[in-house]
Amino acid sequence: NPQPNLLVLLGQRYGWGPLPSSISKEAYDHILEFHNNSNDLFEEWYKQDNNDVYERYYLKDKKGLKKKEWEEIETKLKEHIQAATENIPEYEDFHKSATELEIRDSLKQFDGNKKNTFIYLRDFDDISDETYYEDDVEKQAKLAILKTDLRAPNYALIESTNISLAAYKDSDKDEEKFEDLSDDLQIFCKKVYVHYSLNISREIKRYKQDSELEIELQEQHTFLNKKAKVVLGRETEVDEIKNFLTAKNEKYYLLYGKSGSGKSSVMAKAIYDIFDLKDDDSFSDREHKLSDKYKVIYRFIGTAAHTSTPRDTYEYIYWELHKDTEKKPFIEHDD
Repeated sequence: NPQPNLLVLLGQRYGWGPLPSSISKEAYDHILEFHNNSNDLFEEWYKQDNNDVYERYYLKDKKGLKKKEWEEIETKLKEHIQAATENIPEYEDFHKSATELEIRDSLKQFDGNKKNTFIYLRDFDDISDETYYEDDVEKQAKLAILKTDLRAPNYALIESTNISLAAYKDSDKDEEKFEDLSDDLQIFCKKVYVHYSLNISREIKRYKQDSELEIELQEQHTFLNKKAKVVLGRETEVDEIKNFLTAKNEKYYLLYGKSGSGKSSVMAKAIYDIFDLKDDDSFSDREHKLSDKYKVIYRFIGTAAHTSTPRDTYEYIYWELHKDTEKKPFIEHDD
């Protein structure tokens, strides 16, 4: 996958905290119990999806409400939810801002590739305008914890804490020219630009060095991971495919169904399980696990450049079987 994976830009605002779009049945029951099993507003806005495997409750659509009307409802719902879940670790996400939720979710997703996660922290040193900083004490504490966590791991970090707010406010922001920014802000921007451009240039060079087959296999691996994550149930089909793939036979297995019925996802899940792949496994991890157990050549047709035609598909399978990932000469054939 192209690098870097994640770019975080964080200043001195903690941000708005959203209502949870869905709530587990356990959390829903806990919140109701806290409010003596009676909370008309909460019960009105969170409805259970009877088709959901996990019996979750989902926030209703606010379509048709005026902005002010929704803001009043949202504020009350937050108060009800947060009062019932205060200081309970498993419900801490109900108390975080959208910014923190997105950052932490992305950090978790790319935890196996920290060197390609870039963190840029900017602090003004003469705060005098609440527009540019967090004035809520509780939110300040949460922001401080988030920044501490971002400094701790081996992420690529650039931090500046001596930027003048007064100089920034005096600059001509209507023109938005780099030379009109204050000197300290220019220095910070240059650090970010140099760091980012060097890594992007390195990634372009690496990408050009990869053979077409390596790129094809990486794209197939990405699609496999994506599809394998969306399978719920289907254990019988997945087990049948796994048993077939690991058995010593030369028979054929046909999985058929209507378009959109989940055929690709089931196949992806079976391969994913056979090799004990993990969500954060890199392409190289995948190659190691596959070579240690079974030799399975897989292609999801139409998902990458070299599966768009039968000829391309079979040709690149041939090169993979021969374990030679150098660029191959053109193979003459009759159309």
